Order: sequence, then structure tokens, then C-alpha cells
Amino acid sequence: MQQEKLTCSQCSKKWTRVKSRGRKPLFCPSCIAKNTTPPPVQPKAAVKNSPPKEEEKEEELSTDSLNTKSKLAVVYKALYPVPSKDSDQLKDQGPNGSVWKCSHCGYTITIGVILSDIPTHKCDPNSIRVRILQRIS
Repeated sequence: MQQEKLTCSQCSKKWTRVKSRGRKPLFCPSCIAKNTTPPPVQPKAAVKNSPPKEEEKEEELSTDSLNTKSKLAVVYKALYPVPSKDSDQLKDQGPNGSVWKCSHCGYTITIGVILSDIPTHKCDPNSIRVRILQRIS
């Protein structure tokens, strides 16, 4: 390994280090040690011998269960979307799914899952315009 000689910009001492990629340090290790303070030491909390109150336990459990329930609700909504109430096209889902067709280019797609919105399609992969598909069965 190659060593490189560097000069400290604060005390002008020369020092060496193993050559590596990246910015070169401006200060020698001793100047860095002098100018930086160690992180403050946090006093350890006194150990309680008494068990926590039952009210605190209940509160902790309820917030944890609420967080878990809300996370599960988001997952279920993503996996099992509810069809929008406005669209009659999405309500009827046959055993073989639904077939949708682009009125512009004739592209057809069969969807076998419950939809929460009408599917869209780009006729040309490079186009910006997105077209709404029409349900044919």
C-alpha cells in the first residue's frame, strides 16, 4: 500500500496515511482530536423495582393493536379493492373475469380480479395519451 504525506492546515505538521480515494483530510489526527468533543454521556436511568401500572400497559396494547389493524386495513384495501359505486361496469364480475377493449386501436384485455377503477391503455408505448378501455363482456 502506498503512503502519502499530508500537511495539516492548522498546525503545519507533516503526517502520513495510506493513500485512498476521496477528499484528503485538511487536519492531522491530533488536531482533529483536540477540536472535537466526545459525545455527552447520558446518565443511566434508575432501575424501577415496581412493575408498570396497568393503565400504561393497556394504553400501550391499544396503540399497538390500532397500528396493526390500520396496517392490515391498508393491505386488504390494496389486495381486495371495492369497486366504485358510480360505475356499473365494475360491479358485475363474471366467473371468467371481464373483457375490456380499446375503441381506438382494438387492443383487448381479460381481467380476472375485482377492479376498483376502469382500466386504461396506451395505444403506442411512446405516446403520452392514455385511453380508457370499454367493457365488452
